Amino acid sequence: MQTIIRLSICCSFLLLATTTSFAQRESSTKTEIGQKVPQVEFKATDGKTYSMKDFEGKVVWLNFFATWCGPCLVEIPELEKLSEKYPDVVFISIGRGHEVEDLIPFAEKKKMTYIVGADPDKEVYLQFADKYIPRNVIIDKEGNIKLQEIGYKEEDFKALVKHMEELL
Repeated sequence: MQTIIRLSICCSFLLLATTTSFAQRESSTKTEIGQKVPQVEFKATDGKTYSMKDFEGKVVWLNFFATWCGPCLVEIPELEKLSEKYPDVVFISIGRGHEVEDLIPFAEKKKMTYIVGADPDKEVYLQFADKYIPRNVIIDKEGNIKLQEIGYKEEDFKALVKHMEELL
């Protein structure tokens, strides 16, 4: 099994990835493939409060990010392109450790037209993991976690897109 080591100084973590998804092996991940998504609530930049129950019957791409995280900033425009290409998928980015008031100008500047939620106390994030961002969770129409991935690497991101497409 080949091991690839990637270091992200900006987000200060060492990511070890192998042919088995790091997110599936990593002890910081609290959720598992196949389990129901935690029923969390969050306030979004559009002024609404959302619950994961609001998205039942839809494929959801849930992303955790921070405004200071370099790989997250690379990933955001890619998520925006996907949200335009796949209008039947609900795209949600949750700012880990950020207040809604801070995310509003950030989302406007980054042209994030999909749902951007705030998680100031990391209560939502801690239902999924203890550490590491960006983090993506793909949820099927039945509310089951189908995939989860940590970090941003172009080929891994493309693989997530292919798996998401299979759920449509």
